Amino acid sequence: MIMNNKVATTVKIDGDLYNEFKVLGVRHKLTLQGLVEKSIYRYVNEDRYREDFNNFFLPVTLSIIATVSSSASIPILS
Repeated sequence: MIMNNKVATTVKIDGDLYNEFKVLGVRHKLTLQGLVEKSIYRYVNEDRYREDFNNFFLPVTLSIIATVSSSASIPILS
């Protein structure tokens, strides 16, 4: 759905982690939408940010995928 050039999306986040973010967000005047928009903007427009992001998150993501795929008792995150 696009309204005023905005796209509505849905993500699922761990409840405890989100509650911690909300507390910090109030303290630092940051919303989840603001954080996501700034992060996506930098990822798209700044090569160094994208490189650092990929170097940090891709190994973590790949290790999670390997752990999940090797254990049938852990549900796959979507």
